[in-house]
Amino acid sequence: AGVATLTTAKIAVTSAPCAQGLATGGNTVISGMGTVGAADDTLKYTVTLPNGGLTAAGFRNVCYKKDGDFTTESTGNKVEMIGQLVVTRRADVQRTFVLDVDVEQSLEVTGANLDWRRDRVMVVDCNGMCGVSRPSTAAVLPVAGSQYTTLSKYNAYIALNPAGDITDRATGVASYTEVPKRHCFGNNLALDTTPELLAQGCFQKCSIDPAAEFCSGYDARVDTATSAAVCSDQAGCQALCDAIEGCYGFDMHQGSPRCFLNTITCREQVESNRL
Repeated sequence: AGVATLTTAKIAVTSAPCAQGLATGGNTVISGMGTVGAADDTLKYTVTLPNGGLTAAGFRNVCYKKDGDFTTESTGNKVEMIGQLVVTRRADVQRTFVLDVDVEQSLEVTGANLDWRRDRVMVVDCNGMCGVSRPSTAAVLPVAGSQYTTLSKYNAYIALNPAGDITDRATGVASYTEVPKRHCFGNNLALDTTPELLAQGCFQKCSIDPAAEFCSGYDARVDTATSAAVCSDQAGCQALCDAIEGCYGFDMHQGSPRCFLNTITCREQVESNRL
């Protein structure tokens, strides 16, 4: 048992791929010495950054070579990628949160240009590794009947604030939350729900006059008299939804003026993260 000192081994932190010929300038940072635990082969290495080093946001590869520089390789002495670092200039880091036990609480993340759908906190156990370990089983997502304790489910989870995101129409607040690359399955409002909605149906409007407003969203291959597609821009689709008591939201095509209005039953899919 003991710790071996690696006096010639090197670590490179770089935006370039880990391979023979890796440059030692630019964004690459070479440290001087590392240690490896003889009992568990745990590599412990200190990387000393120069002034202003790694200030640009983005991913960095962490490359390792047992002996010598990165310009050559030999059997048993290859340039290997052992991990990645992420540099952020958006979220404020080095913050300490003190929480009580068995009490519902929240964490406030501060920073610049944050997006509530992409910037989030995941709680791991004290001996866990960020980005690798699963969430702590002591942290439970507020989803009825589920604890979502896997890394992939936490990453896919989108928190909703009922005070300002998607609200009951009875409150008089018609606000919307955009959920990218998702849609509600099988809960489309029928076009004959209201005359105004039927008039904006892709088939009803555009099969007669393809030059009508927003008819670039019409698809003759799938739009029939019974389809629920609406040919309008996002503002028009939202206005139609606002005017219908049973409308919960709408699915908007990313590249065309085309949408589908959804019934209130879509709410279950939103709240259970099943979009």
